[in-house]
Amino acid sequence: MKYREFNNGFAYKSTELHSLVSRCHIKTHFHPSLRLIFTLAGTSHLTIGTQTLFLSAGEGAVLPQWENEREGEKIFYSGQMQKEIVLFFEASWVRMSGIPLDMVQLLTQYDSPLRFKINSTISLLITQLLHNEQNSTQYQLAVLNNLSFNLLLEVMQQLFPARLIEVDSKPSHKRLAKLLELLHSQEADCLTLSEIAKACCSNPTTLQKMFRQQYNCTIMQYLRQLKMERAKLALLGGMSVTEAAQFVGYKKVECFSQQFYQTFGVKPNQLTR
Repeated sequence: MKYREFNNGFAYKSTELHSLVSRCHIKTHFHPSLRLIFTLAGTSHLTIGTQTLFLSAGEGAVLPQWENEREGEKIFYSGQMQKEIVLFFEASWVRMSGIPLDMVQLLTQYDSPLRFKINSTISLLITQLLHNEQNSTQYQLAVLNNLSFNLLLEVMQQLFPARLIEVDSKPSHKRLAKLLELLHSQEADCLTLSEIAKACCSNPTTLQKMFRQQYNCTIMQYLRQLKMERAKLALLGGMSVTEAAQFVGYKKVECFSQQFYQTFGVKPNQLTR
């Protein structure tokens, strides 16, 4: 098990273990901080007070901020290999993250865990999180904060899509919703920032500022991440490196390969072998 606690109210834990006993119950205390649980292999079986949470591989859950610490158990099964990631967010981190208060309240109004699916975007962010956890540089905390912020937002968008659209009815929020739709549609893969802003009825400066406030990264950084995710899936699906580069809008294979390596820490041709 690896546990890292930073001095800004953020911590994360990665666990990979193989249980040999028939069944093991480990008593624990659940801290009242907001936490995200991602089950990557095996199962995550928890009891929190009178509540039971059972997650299979590919599932996750949000444990909301409680007022007080709660007692519970972690349950492990014989012969099972378990792999999970847990992110912990103190109230101080949430306040400093820039997430609007009304969005945070969507999570705090629930007393029970909220379940979600680990989709391709979440899977990509977790891969990057694990990759950067191995690289202890002066940028590590900033990178981990950024990835964790995006993970939290991605989970919230999955849990509360209709509510977010309803709350964010201002023109600026409508432009942001249009921007996200455009970025995820692949229509923006070959567009410049100016062309993207024009399609969203805005200008580059205003749109960039609004996006950075919400997602803590630039529009083009977000787009590159999406493109690399699609390219990875294409490579795993049988495309050649050249085909994958063209698929996500790259004219030069060398530029694509360099960006792919910076994102995942492996060369694209390693996924085609």
